[in-house]
Parts: sequence; structure tokens; C-alpha cells
Amino acid sequence: MSQVHDKGAAARQLEAYFLRRVLADANTGYGGTGIAGSTFQDMFNEALADQMARGRGVGLSKSIERQLPDQGGAAPQSIPHLPATGGARIGRVDQGQRVYSSSVEALRGKVDDVAAKTGIPSEFMMAWISHESGGNVNDTTYLNERGLFQIMGAHDGIPIEKTEAGSLGLSEADHKRLSTDVDYSLDQGARMISHYRDKADATAKAQGLAWNDTDMWRLTKFFHTGPAFVSQALSGYAATHGRAPASWAELYDGTTPALRGRMDAPTQIGGVLASPGLRRYAQLSDITK
Repeated sequence: MSQVHDKGAAARQLEAYFLRRVLADANTGYGGTGIAGSTFQDMFNEALADQMARGRGVGLSKSIERQLPDQGGAAPQSIPHLPATGGARIGRVDQGQRVYSSSVEALRGKVDDVAAKTGIPSEFMMAWISHESGGNVNDTTYLNERGLFQIMGAHDGIPIEKTEAGSLGLSEADHKRLSTDVDYSLDQGARMISHYRDKADATAKAQGLAWNDTDMWRLTKFFHTGPAFVSQALSGYAATHGRAPASWAELYDGTTPALRGRMDAPTQIGGVLASPGLRRYAQLSDITK
């Protein structure tokens, strides 16, 4: 947990966040193309924005500071940091805000539109895209996972009808389109997420899981690793403890190391839905928009 002890420091942190977003939107291509180039550019933008904010900045921090409430005698507000064990692609958390690569941020407007239509949290989709494809619609894997959300198609002799793509009713041509059409890739990714959320809700009902919404989105992402792994984790926990887990954290702590590894990404991607502390900080940062 990181604490901000005065309004001036909080204002400078918000100005640095704003500057990083501006530099990411500029997207000059500095550092080259591809994932490596994007990562290098993000590191450069971060360092530049932080140095600008530590110096005289652009004058924004003073305006922000005037609008921040006084702490008075109360304990300083904590700004939580989510864990970062999932790797750089999952999106770094900085001062309570998840910061993505410029290639992922470029999709934010489209993702927000899909979120408005589907009810799937925008930040959940942004984190999923960041983890799975890094915002590169052309990204593919040896398992024939394609598109922004990496939907699996035919592979290793398994026909498409028996795969993730098949469960969504996608043909071979549809599946290939995921790698070329950003809007289509987003729409089908949202369909996949809805499909897995339905599975998560059905599982919760069948096993009596009274989990909060954040944990249910984590369970939704866990289904993407394979429904069999979800069953293994839940049945293994029940066999050991004689009951269903009361939360995602209980399941995570009570499962095997191998399954825990498969739960790392869902833990963090679901975590962007955030605690009230993160929501407060997000509202506070609205004044920079």
C-alpha cells in the first residue's frame, strides 16, 4: 500500500498520470514498432512524464491541488497498488490507475462503446486485451488463438467445432477474420466474455458460491484457461475443506501451485474492477480530463 501524505504530492502524481496519457495519445512511434517498440516507448513516456511533473510541469498540479479536499487530522488516504505478478502485458498499476501500452490505449474508445452495449466493464476488457494480445489484432499463438482476446480455433487435430471459436458458432473464415478486423474482434471477444460469464454464474448457482462481482469476473477469466481447470480447482478445494470456497482469494490460496499459476492473470484482470479506494481515485482523476 502506498500512501499520499499531502495534497501537493497527490496533485503531482495526478499531473504525471495526465502527462503519461497525453504522451501515449501522441504515439509518435519513437522506439520502433511492435510489442518491444511499444513497451520501450511506454517506458520513455513514463520517465519523461514523471520528470516533467517533478519539475515545473505544465501548471496542472496547482489547479488540481486547489480542488483536493483537506485531510485535516484524519489518517492519509491509502492508494492501493494491485499486484504485478502477471507480467508487463497485463498492464502496470501506477497510483491506483492501470496503465496500458499505447497500442492498447488506442482501443479505449472502441472498448468503451462495446462496454456500453454489453454491460461488460470496460477496464476488464482492456486488461484482457492487454494480457492476451497486447492490443495487436494480428497476434496468434501455436494453439491458433487469434484476435484481440485470443479466441482459440482448430489446432492439434481438434476441429473448430470442438474449440472455443466453435462454442461461439464461428467458422474457419470467421476465426481468421478475428486477426484482421478490429471491430469484429472486439465484438466476438465480448461474446466470448458473456459466454464465460454465463458459465461462471451457472457454476456459482450450482455450487452455492456467494462471491462478489469482482470475484465473479475473475472466475469468468479463469474459464478462458479451460473449463476443466475451473472444475479441478473447485472440486479440489471442496475435497480438502469440505465446503465451497467463500471467495476467489480462498480458492486461490487453497488450490495447487499449478492451478494457482493459471489463476494469476484472472486475479489481476478481475482486480481492475477495483475496490472503493480505486474508484475514489478514478473519480478524483476526472478533473484532469
